[in-house]
Amino acid sequence: MIELKNEIHINIGLVLTPQLNLSLKLLTMNVLDIETEIKELAIENPVLKIDEDFKTQNRNSYEGKFKEIDDSHFYKDSLEDDDLIETVNSAEESIEEKLFKELSLEMDLDQEDREIAKFIIYNIDEKGFLDIDLERFSEEQNIRFTKIENIKKGIMNLEPLGCASKDLREFLVFQNDVLFNGDNSVRDVLEYLFKNKKLPKREIFRKALGLNNERLNEAFSKIATFMPYPLFSYKTTENCYIEPDVIIKKIDGEYFALLNDSFLNLISIDENIIKQYLKQKDTKNYIKNKYKEARNLILSLTNRNKTLLKIMEIILKKQKTFFEDGILKPLSRKEMAIELGFHISTIARAVANKYVCFEGSIIPLRNFFSHRLSGDISKDYIKNKVKKLVEREDKNNPLDDESIKEFLDKKGIHITRRTVAKYRKELNILNKRERHFALRLL
Repeated sequence: MIELKNEIHINIGLVLTPQLNLSLKLLTMNVLDIETEIKELAIENPVLKIDEDFKTQNRNSYEGKFKEIDDSHFYKDSLEDDDLIETVNSAEESIEEKLFKELSLEMDLDQEDREIAKFIIYNIDEKGFLDIDLERFSEEQNIRFTKIENIKKGIMNLEPLGCASKDLREFLVFQNDVLFNGDNSVRDVLEYLFKNKKLPKREIFRKALGLNNERLNEAFSKIATFMPYPLFSYKTTENCYIEPDVIIKKIDGEYFALLNDSFLNLISIDENIIKQYLKQKDTKNYIKNKYKEARNLILSLTNRNKTLLKIMEIILKKQKTFFEDGILKPLSRKEMAIELGFHISTIARAVANKYVCFEGSIIPLRNFFSHRLSGDISKDYIKNKVKKLVEREDKNNPLDDESIKEFLDKKGIHITRRTVAKYRKELNILNKRERHFALRLL
């Protein structure tokens, strides 16, 4: 076992060369992160030329330009750049792969257990929560709910702790159980806060829980150490401002994906600098390495865009009903990987932190993926769900379209608020304000 671990460690070390690390890094980045990365790399590399007031260039000329420079000044690089990303698919794990591998080591999983584990792990969102109805999954797949819950608990006990928690409440209670052995004071404070949804004055709070100041302070100190979500320490920082990586346009009745790849216009190779450095014997190797770094950067960016565009082409084909009617069909990252012949980790990295602009709305790219619970969901099925929700709502506090959308999301039915409104109108159901007003007239 020790020899096996050492062999894996050595292999990973050999595969993750600087240029391959760069490809992985760029594949995960969004547009804004890439622009920042380019500017930082340009500071250290004199071959990279930054044009802040760039004009549109012919990007197809990059490969020809590299060949021209190689033939003129250096040698022909034998690296097959198109294979650059896929070369390292198995070298660096995604969070999904990491969790599944660790669970396999911790628990003795049979084939059914493995499928359940994959379902749970690959439906965890970017914060580590599992917003999926496991009871419905149990009924649909005819699997004992206790078995599913047991596997979920196994996942929650892995690192990062708490992945697959249903919501913030379950995650905080879980942290209390693991870190403080289910401290009663912490539990009572959490239960009070979630029940009342606000923090009262300290004296009212203390009396309501029957705690003295010392115990209350201790409870708050412990809660202050909790993570706000499972992947808090795992995920990279996010930009406050969002710029879409892909723009969806409808042209002559067909949908097309346009990449926001303006960063490729931002950079170019400074041939004058190369010529100047090559004249000096002591700087030949230096400029040769810097040129190779610049070349690898641009080709890695090109490969990133090729991968992203291929993914979007499949999404446009598989999720056409979403763009037309707002109905999202089941589509997993695994299905996408099989369709494109990629490793699933490539899909996970390419989808991470990316956004799509469609009809003025900014949509996280990950939102186009949802697990198949029981085949495609029909429009009539969803309309019936909307009808029943309205029939059973609190008449004094009717549901608005957003609340109906959120409820359907929890049931694994992913449609837009606009689609909810459309179906409501087709059912001749008034909106929230009108229903509330109608009740007052009765």
